[in-house]
Amino acid sequence: SSLRPDLFLTQDNGVNVASLAAQYGIVAVGVTMLMIGGHFDLSVGTIVGLTGWAMYYFGNVLGLPPIVTILCTLAFGALLGAINGIIQVRSGLPSFIITLATSLVYRGILTMNTSGFPVVVKFPAAYAQIIAGKNLFGYRMSLLWFLVVAVLATLLLLRTRMGNWTFAIGQNPTAAKNLGVPVARTTVTLFALSGLTSAVAGIVVAVQYFSIDANRGVGW
Repeated sequence: SSLRPDLFLTQDNGVNVASLAAQYGIVAVGVTMLMIGGHFDLSVGTIVGLTGWAMYYFGNVLGLPPIVTILCTLAFGALLGAINGIIQVRSGLPSFIITLATSLVYRGILTMNTSGFPVVVKFPAAYAQIIAGKNLFGYRMSLLWFLVVAVLATLLLLRTRMGNWTFAIGQNPTAAKNLGVPVARTTVTLFALSGLTSAVAGIVVAVQYFSIDANRGVGW
């Protein structure tokens, strides 16, 4: 910043940094809620990529309307997360191990469906502008979606019964169960929310770049 203010301290660079940070942030909100509940999700990056492909499948292959495509993609992401939660609740294995395994399965499905090559995601320009366009004084809409997701998650954690359950489970799941907290149901819900926020990021990424590939979300 000090050596090259003409490059670093510019709006274009700010837009690029904020766009990427917002994508990561959307995913991080879901993972944060899950971590408060005592679990972790290593499959979020893969779900970002797979839900991006779902945008292509629902919108370009099945030809569903844009709104229906988005809703189906969000539901698909929540389903992938819920699968993680169901396996964890049923098996009792550490979520770290379970989501590492499912991330490999999900990545395999993504690679199979894309054949390892980029797939063009065609989406109406008007909707694309709302989802990922530069409408916020030159900044991308992903920044707004990150703030919306963060606010909703904060309200969920601090102002709802499920939020109280989440904190209780994260501190001591056995004690929480003895107090009547539905530990299994809440855990599956938290995993589903992690998948849902990953799907939001997957939609933003797919629409912003109008493409998806087998490596999308790697390292997230």
